[in-house]
Amino acid sequence: MMIVLVFVSAFCVFLASMFTHRLRSLWVALAGIIFIGSTAIVTLNYYHHFGMKQVTTSSSSVIYSATSKQGMPVILYQPVGTSGRDDVYLYNESPDQKKPSHTAANEQTRNYLQYTNGDQVRLTTKETRWQYRSSWDHFLFAGSGMDGKLVKRTNTFYYPRYYVKATPKQIKRLAAQMAKQKATSAAVPAVSASASNQSTMMKAKAQMLKQDLANK
Repeated sequence: MMIVLVFVSAFCVFLASMFTHRLRSLWVALAGIIFIGSTAIVTLNYYHHFGMKQVTTSSSSVIYSATSKQGMPVILYQPVGTSGRDDVYLYNESPDQKKPSHTAANEQTRNYLQYTNGDQVRLTTKETRWQYRSSWDHFLFAGSGMDGKLVKRTNTFYYPRYYVKATPKQIKRLAAQMAKQKATSAAVPAVSASASNQSTMMKAKAQMLKQDLANK
C-alpha cells in the first residue's frame, strides 16, 4: 500500500504541476506532502523495521552424515574463514539422499558443533525473522519484501564423540587409501559379523581416519 502510494503521489505531483488552474499550488503541496510522508514511512520500515517484530522459531531433526553411504563416521565440512563459525557443513536429511544438503554461507548464519555419547546425529536450528506486527501493518507494507527477512540463524550439530571432522578433499584421499587396502587384503578371511557390531566398526573407521589426517 505505502509503496503504491509513493508512486501515485509522485505522479500526482507531476500531474498537478502541469495544470494552470488557480488551485495548482494547493494540489502540488498536498501531493508533495503525501509523497514525502509515504516515502519516510517506507524508509522507516526498510531501515528501522517500523511496524515489525522479531519472531524466533526452533526446529530439531535427525540427520545423517554426508558420507553415510560409504559407512564413514565423518562430519563433512567446507572451511570458510578462520573462526570456524562460518564453515559450511554438509549432511543428509535422509539415508538415501543423493546430493547432500548444506548450511547457508551468509553473515546471518552461525554453525556450532557439539559432541555426544550416543550414536545418533541431530541438527537443531534456531531462526529469528522479521514479521509484521499486525494485519494492518502487513497491508501497509505489502510488497516491500521485508516480511520473513532473516535476522539470524543458529545451527547446532550434535554428532557422536567418535566422529571425525574432515573436508571433502580429505575424504577423497582416504577413500582411495581404503580402496587400496581392501584390494591388498582381499585374500584375508573376513571377520564374522558377530565379532563386532556396527558401532565398533564405525569407531574403528574413525580411528583410521584420525590417523590418516594426523599423517597429512
